[in-house]
Amino acid sequence: MDLLAVLAVDLLAVDAVAGVLLGSVPRELVFSPAWAGALSQKGFYSPDGGYTTISLIVFLAWTLVTSGWLAFRMGTERGDTTAYSTGDQA
Repeated sequence: MDLLAVLAVDLLAVDAVAGVLLGSVPRELVFSPAWAGALSQKGFYSPDGGYTTISLIVFLAWTLVTSGWLAFRMGTERGDTTAYSTGDQA
């Protein structure tokens, strides 16, 4: 067997075990109204808390940095370096 087939079989086994384990957890422990309600009503994770503002700032910074990096790479990359180039290559 080649390596990809072995990895695919291993990943399927891991998925099956994870599904059985996650399916056996009682729903009351995962979706407990006691802690879910407390997180969403007050404090850092509430809609008007700090989490929303920090998440927005991180998202905008990530977008700006990634866009700038891609634009910089676009200006410095040569046109004949692509895999489908038909020009003379010495």
